[in-house]
Order: sequence, then C-alpha cells, then structure tokens
Amino acid sequence: MVALAGGLGIALAHPWRSSGPRTSAPPPPPPADAVELRVLNDGVFVGSSVAPTTIDIFNEPICPPCGSFIRSYASDIDTAVADKQLAVRYHLLNFLDDQSHSKNYSTRAVAASYCVAGQNDPKLYASFYSALFGSDFQPQENAASDRTDAELAHLAQTVGAEPTAISCIKSGADLGTAQTKATNASETLAGFNASGTPFVWDGSMVVNYQDPSWLARLIG
Repeated sequence: MVALAGGLGIALAHPWRSSGPRTSAPPPPPPADAVELRVLNDGVFVGSSVAPTTIDIFNEPICPPCGSFIRSYASDIDTAVADKQLAVRYHLLNFLDDQSHSKNYSTRAVAASYCVAGQNDPKLYASFYSALFGSDFQPQENAASDRTDAELAHLAQTVGAEPTAISCIKSGADLGTAQTKATNASETLAGFNASGTPFVWDGSMVVNYQDPSWLARLIG
C-alpha cells in the first residue's frame, strides 16, 4: 500500500496500484529433461538428455533420396523426439553444390539452417530442416534454377523464424560457418565408412532406413 493521508482512499480502492517501476519475474528454467537444441561442430543436436536412443542423420539439401527420406519420416522422428524416446544429431553436407544452378545452393541452405538454429528452438529447427526437403521447395540436381537467399529466408519465415534469423539468411552471415560445419560433417560421415546420403547411424551400426519399421525398431 503506497498512498498515505489524502490518497488513502484511492490506495484502498485500488491496492494493486504502485508508483514504482514494474518488474516481472524471470521465466522458470526448463525441466532438466526438456527437449533442447545444441549447435555442434558438425551439426545440430535436438533431443532430451533422457532419450534412450540417439541417432545421427546425414543429408544433403539437393540429394533426391534425402528428400524422400525426410518427407517419409520427419513427422515420426519429430514425434519420437517430443516424446523423449529419441534424440537426433542432424548433419547437413554440401557436396552437391556443383550440381546446383548457383553452384553454392547446398552451402547456402546449410547456412540458413544454422541461422535458424541460432534461435535455440528445437521445434523451429526441425520444422525448417524438414521444409528444406519439401517436394515444393527442394531444388533438383542440374536444374535450370535453384533457391535464392530470399526464398530461403521466406521459407524460414513461414515456419516461424524471427527477424534475426531472416536477416542472417538474407545476408549470408553464416556461409563460413556452414562451409566449416559441412566439412566437419563429411569427416564424421567418413568415420562411419560412408560417403553417401541419406545415412543414419544408431550409435553402433548403420540403420537400414529403407525398412519401413526402422524407427519403431529403434525406439521399441
């Protein structure tokens, strides 16, 4: 109660009023087992610390089979991650740059994904990652055109990215980061004695993603 004397009646009638600055309590920290996002030196981790299974997924933004893989399984993967049954290390490569009309589309798409990852929002990142492989967005190899930075930025905007991520994509701010991390991802893939995409590793062996039940088998 802040009013005195003549203002007493006002204070009693409106006890919630204050002449001092208003402060809001900081939001509570997320639960220890919350699904989180971490940017790695070769990709992006999305998942909960309690998820019993972690897989590595390698894709290339132009690769046709990668598009088919993501369109077939992204929804089920996202559900398993949200249910804390699965964690994913996403790796994007850029070895098909030369097959794009601009000769650097893959690197620009990888860069855009890191711009979005900068928001530290697991759902947003997964949504953008999947959208890159949408049948109405993914460029084809050796096509007469691919996607501009403005189109990549618009795609990010449609899934809910903030202006900072949009500006990052349009400016190409993360191109250097993308090149480095894509190179690191290629080295990680080579460490599994593989070179092509899509590729899925479950921590001990190659996953046969062509088996429609592969994910159900992993999460039991």
